[in-house]
Amino acid sequence: MNVLMLSVLLMGVGYANWEGGFEVSATVNAGVMAIDVDKGLIGASRYMSAEMTDYSDSNDISIDVNDIYPGGTITYDFTVKNMSTMGIELVDLYVSLDSESDSGMYDYFEVGFSLVEGDYKSSDIFLAELTNVEIGLLESVKIYVEVVFDPNDEIETNEYERQDITFIISALYEQYDN
Repeated sequence: MNVLMLSVLLMGVGYANWEGGFEVSATVNAGVMAIDVDKGLIGASRYMSAEMTDYSDSNDISIDVNDIYPGGTITYDFTVKNMSTMGIELVDLYVSLDSESDSGMYDYFEVGFSLVEGDYKSSDIFLAELTNVEIGLLESVKIYVEVVFDPNDEIETNEYERQDITFIISALYEQYDN
């Protein structure tokens, strides 16, 4: 009986040794993607005031606007700098309202973007122009923005006049791959 148990034990050790193997694991860093978004100049129509804040740890800029009115315009610019180890391209720029602002106001804003001050286009047209435009290592691009409140004077009441609002501009990017 002892011989049988010893035989089974030796067969188990032999089988375990024969099935053994090794595993290699590694981590490969293919690069880092990062941008720095810096605020620029801001202007507002008469009677309105505006202030811009950039956040060092995000791709967002916040614009606080006071005393809006129909036809009131805010213009500002910001710079997107490529801090990556590879080329990048902007794939989206979007404007949203912060949680404190009345979401109904958003329907009465017209937003335009441009790489040249004064030549504003809708975000769809602007982003189509930026498609396949590389922002190289440590290079930057300045983007101009114009926001017009109720440009067609569609609001029949004074519902949103003299209100304060905060916009958030977010820049989304990806690796340039052409």
